[in-house]
Amino acid sequence: MSPSVAACSQTREPWRGSGRQRDMRRRIRRRVQAWNLFAVPALGIVLAACGSPVDPLDSFVAPSTTITTVTAPTSSEIPAMASITPNAGELEVIILVDADDHLPGDTMIGCRTDLGIPFSALDEVPLLVDSSLPEVEEAIKPFLESEEGSHWPQDVWLVLHRTDDRVLLVHSDGTAAESTLAFMEVEKDGSEWRWAGSSIGGGCPLEVMVPTGLNAVDWRLDPSSEPLTTASTFIHVLVTERACASGQVIGDRLLGPQVIVTDTDVLIAFAAQVQGGIQTCPGNPETAVTIELSGPIGSRVVTNGMTLDTSLEDLLRP
Repeated sequence: MSPSVAACSQTREPWRGSGRQRDMRRRIRRRVQAWNLFAVPALGIVLAACGSPVDPLDSFVAPSTTITTVTAPTSSEIPAMASITPNAGELEVIILVDADDHLPGDTMIGCRTDLGIPFSALDEVPLLVDSSLPEVEEAIKPFLESEEGSHWPQDVWLVLHRTDDRVLLVHSDGTAAESTLAFMEVEKDGSEWRWAGSSIGGGCPLEVMVPTGLNAVDWRLDPSSEPLTTASTFIHVLVTERACASGQVIGDRLLGPQVIVTDTDVLIAFAAQVQGGIQTCPGNPETAVTIELSGPIGSRVVTNGMTLDTSLEDLLRP
């Protein structure tokens, strides 16, 4: 994508979690204060035909659809956050808040296209110039002074996350109706810090990232099925592996669904085991999954259990 952000010379205070982050946590708490947990392995598979995806993020027509029917058993106990072992049939990736409305600080969050920072990184996002990182400031100068970098923001970079050998910087215009976010990564090479890459694009709706060794899976309600009603006990969804998979059906690599029922929502999440080898990106077919609940949906809203109902640009806005 061609850089399109003009240089910005405004000054601002470092962002701290406080009000906005607590508000996000309250919204997450309301949504995942669960009283039933469904963690379900995928069962038998039958091939069928399907219409084209309507997700505007997809630019391909799904060549085929796989139908999987699963039944969601209930559990009266909500387990603590658990890591998932690849090749396991069950899935536990929806993160629950604790009694203080907090997500675990080490919960990895990101955008649809990656990011990968712990939730605790949002506690404070200081300005680079105030972070006592002169080596990092020097490391990004060659890029910003290049022909390409001259189109990028020249200042007001924020330190989104830092480790001993990596610093992730972010810049948000903070004013446009459609926010633009720019990222730069700086890595330590021996004793020197070096610019390691940059990216620029639109907004960053935040979501919980799946564990290492798994691919994210998107899903949508099947538009060919009957609309949901308060009496519905079946939810028909279409799932698509997000990563490149050479156009192959997920098949036995599909994990989930994990379903959590709250007083207001039915939260659903899937994941897929990573394929070995190099994969091409012709577009992945959808897999149709029918989830049978133990009781009627009622007035609950069926929603993605991985999303956090906020965006990075909203949290960075002064």
